[in-house]
Amino acid sequence: LCPFLTKRVPEKIWSNAAVPCLIVHPGIEGDRGMSSIDWALKEHAEEWGVTILQAEDEMDAGDIWATNNFKISRHQGKVPTKSSVYRGECINAAVVGLRQVLHDFAEGNSSPRPLDYSKPNVNGKWRPKMLQADRAVDW
Repeated sequence: LCPFLTKRVPEKIWSNAAVPCLIVHPGIEGDRGMSSIDWALKEHAEEWGVTILQAEDEMDAGDIWATNNFKISRHQGKVPTKSSVYRGECINAAVVGLRQVLHDFAEGNSSPRPLDYSKPNVNGKWRPKMLQADRAVDW
């Protein structure tokens, strides 16, 4: 289990077919890349999510075990911070997803589905690492 990674998992860990290596990714289904929440906040996304996926060679492109979306809280018009989304909505969605995956695994119903961008509920996309220039305020 690899929660909220910032580096790749070594191949010797994720390539063991007998033991699944699960990534907890703070992004909606299909979202890929290291700066998921940064882009969601910059683009004023109203909804985001956490996807639990199988680790593989291509970053965040493995089969999907679970995905849980949530509304991004903006209490009284306040702009949420990356850390507040991580500590709040992301952690809650991750726990729900992990419980679902563990339950399914224990019941023998553990068959992840492939990432399929042709499905209408897959709204994520590849996102580059957000750079300082992407965060600059245009005065």
